[in-house]
Amino acid sequence: MRTNGASGIGALSFELENDLAEMPTLADHLEAFCAQHGISPEVAALVNLALEEIVTNIVAMGYADEGDHHIRVHLAHDGDSITARVEDDAEAFEPLGIHLVRTLMDEVTYSREQDQNVLLIRKATS
Repeated sequence: MRTNGASGIGALSFELENDLAEMPTLADHLEAFCAQHGISPEVAALVNLALEEIVTNIVAMGYADEGDHHIRVHLAHDGDSITARVEDDAEAFEPLGIHLVRTLMDEVTYSREQDQNVLLIRKATS
């Protein structure tokens, strides 16, 4: 796992290995980020659940024993909402299968950019 502060206020970027053992690391980063930005524990828990679902799907279905890969996570807080951008280089996937994530978040968008899956989720914090 690598961590870097992203440019701009209220942002954090880090990478996870394609391994389910990274889930506590994901939760730790999100929890610290939310605490630092005054995001309620309730919103943090919803975002955490959505990110766990996304990363689990990437590891279990996207990579499925394909060797070493990284999942990039970018968190941002603009004062009104928290946004998470998740990027991976697995095969393109059908985003309709992430029903749980859609029910938890206010916005979910998927795109395929330069052979990368990019999933953007947003949840209002106020």
